[in-house]
This record gives sequence, structure tokens and C-alpha cells, in this order.
Amino acid sequence: MTYEKALPSRRAPSPRRIARYFGASRRLKLLCAFAVVAYVLLSTSIKLWGTYWSNAPTDLSPLYSPTTSPSLPLPEHPARRLIRTSNAVNIGDRYSYLKPLSAGCEGNTAIYRDEETGSDVVIKSFRTQLRNRLPEYARRTFAGSIDYWPAEIPATLLLGGMMNVTSESNTTETVDVSFKSDFVPAVDYFLIVSSESGAPVSPTWRLVTPFIRGGTLQTLASKLKEDRPQKPHELDAFLRPAFNRLLAALRELHAKELCHDDIKIDNIFALDQTRWLIGDLGRAREVQHPYHYTHGWQSKNQWSECRLNDVRRMLKTYLTVLRTAAADADRFDAEFYTERQPWSKLYWDFMRRPALAGELLGRSSNSSVELAQGPAMEASAAFKPDMSVQTGRAREALRLAVDRELKCTRIPWRLRRWWLWGGFMPKYRLERNLHVAKAEFET
Repeated sequence: MTYEKALPSRRAPSPRRIARYFGASRRLKLLCAFAVVAYVLLSTSIKLWGTYWSNAPTDLSPLYSPTTSPSLPLPEHPARRLIRTSNAVNIGDRYSYLKPLSAGCEGNTAIYRDEETGSDVVIKSFRTQLRNRLPEYARRTFAGSIDYWPAEIPATLLLGGMMNVTSESNTTETVDVSFKSDFVPAVDYFLIVSSESGAPVSPTWRLVTPFIRGGTLQTLASKLKEDRPQKPHELDAFLRPAFNRLLAALRELHAKELCHDDIKIDNIFALDQTRWLIGDLGRAREVQHPYHYTHGWQSKNQWSECRLNDVRRMLKTYLTVLRTAAADADRFDAEFYTERQPWSKLYWDFMRRPALAGELLGRSSNSSVELAQGPAMEASAAFKPDMSVQTGRAREALRLAVDRELKCTRIPWRLRRWWLWGGFMPKYRLERNLHVAKAEFET
């Protein structure tokens, strides 16, 4: 007689047991964990998608033939090598290193002495991903050593052209006639193919542009404030022709179905106080470039219509110059929001009715920027920046509001600035801060 051991029966857990196991608190924890994972995956995918399209090539084919005719000027020496000296690393026998200039997300710039002409030049070395394919005829010039190049090189050649820099053209007292357009031209471009020890290296691109001693508009604004501080409307009357010329340059750029995409105060250079050049075309893209429609682009305080976005950033840059150069920044801040001056009216009129560069150029040319004081000017002159509204927290909140409005790039979120700017009621806080200033203007 055999006895079989009774095995425990494995029954499926009842819904009641499952409900007891996943109690309310545990279900809430699981839901929060799933939400966090979903958010991380979604934000990462959106960021990677934006990065992918930001590295997509710029279509310059409407401007030149990418395969047949050499419509771009080719360098005399397409390949150069680094030469180490006792205190620097020079580029071949022509360019002697002087000092570093700046570092950006696309590459580094430094000042070199051009031994052939005796003038100073700026050489930019590129370290980012190369977006554009090298034209066939240019690939033959570079002996097939590389297939891609940065978009800034062809864009600079097409818009600014090639120029020969001489020692006489590196002055700021007079405008040099060799600057034929309102874009910074190229002097040379080439590949670095060997290190200072003579060993071959992976080819890297260099772009040579003239060294503009006037610096950027940031330098110009600081110099204007130091040399002759003026009221905002006086500065506007003096600088408006230079701004209108930049609008005309943008109109020319947009007519070629291209957008600059990086207009800011550090990318516009001053030959003198009234002649400015647009530079740094490394992020130039065609109007219908897919990156303009990604979340990564629009989350950086940018508009998807890149032509309007260029004009908007140009306006913000110009007003930043006026604000930096003005004798009294508090006066500028109050006049900016009260719209009693031609420059503030121009900005807010554009924000209400966005216009392309050509139309805004017409509006700007028709604006009254005469120095003769009308009623609005007299009210502006009577404005006292040391009023109670301009002191303490209200003064700082107004300053931060203008900072935020004139910012061309991503607006950082900080709790203190958010609270000073108005918190959940920014419009109410701003109107309260401007109440006394408006009363002064209306009297």
C-alpha cells in the first residue's frame, strides 16, 4: 500500500489578496515611480531629437553650385601645419600667435599676426561636429583628406566674401572700403594636417577673419558710456542709422532663404560707432530647417519663424546697446515700458505686430528720432530716477523685468528673480512699479 504525499495546491491569488498587497500607499509609490521614469524617458528623447536636428546640415545650394563650378574662393594654401616656438604655437610661416580671444560652443578664437601683411587677424579653430558636406571641387583642392566642413566657412565666404587685410585696414578711425558688405569677411581658411612635432593629425578646420579693433557692440556700448554718457533718446538718434543698416543686411540674408539664428550683442562688431558688421555665421540655417520646429529650439526663448526671430533678436540687441550706453539705466527701464520714446514704441509695436526685416526697416526709418525735444521728451527729462518707485525691491523688480524681456537666449528660472519679477502676478507687480513713472509722464 503506497501513500502519496499531498502537495499544496497553488491557486491563483484572489483579487482581494492582490488589493491588500498593493495598498493605497504602495500604489501611489508605484505610480510616482512610473511617472518619473516616463518623464525622464520623454525628456531625454526630446533632447536627443533636438540635438539630432541641430546638427543637420545647412542647405546652401541656392547660393552656389555644390558639385560643378567653383563658385567659392579657394585658399592659396589649403593645408598648413603647426610650428612650436619658444613661447607659442604658430600656424605655418604666415600666422604668429599673439593671445587668446574667446572660447565658444563651436570652437576657440585667438589673435594672430599675419606675417605677409603685418596685420592682426582672428583665427577660429572648430571643434564641434561638422555639419556640411564639402563641395566636389573643394574636395579635390583638399586632396580628399576630409569630406565635411563647418557651415560657418561657406556662409562667411558667400555673404562676407574674401578680402586682403593690410595694416592700414586695421584702424577704427575710418571705415575701410574693403568691407564691401555688412557681414564680417574671410581672409583665409585651411586645414591643420600636422602637429607641432610634425606628426600627422586628424585634419581640423581654421577660419581667418580680420581683427576688428572696435570690438563687439558690448565694447562699443561701454566705451560710449565712458566717453560721453547720454540719454537713451539721444543715443537712439545717433545710432539708429547703424541699426537700420543691420536691418537691411538681415533683409539681404533672409532674401537668400537663410537665417542667422545667433544674433546677439557679442556677434555684431563695430568698425566705428556708426558702422557695424554681422559675424559668427556658424549657426546659419535655411528658413525651413527642421531644427526651428523642435522643442529644443523653441524652449530656448526662440520663435519657430526664424526670420522674425532674427529681427526680434536684432531689436533686443540694439536696445541692449542703448541701455548699456545710457547715462542712467533706470531712466531707460521706465521709458522702455511706458512706450514714450520712438525706440520703445518700435520694440512693442514689433512685439504686437511682428514684421520681417524689410517692413521693420520702413517702420524704423519713419520713426522720429530727432534731438529736438517734443512733449514726450520734456516729460522724459522731468523724470527723476530716484523716486520711491525706483528704490528697493520695486527698482530691482523693474530691472529684472527689463533683463528678462531683452534676453535673446534661454531665460533661467531662479526663485528669487521669479518672485521679484512678480511671482504669479507679474503684470500686476510691474504695473505697480511703473505707476509713479507713468503719472510723471502724463503730467
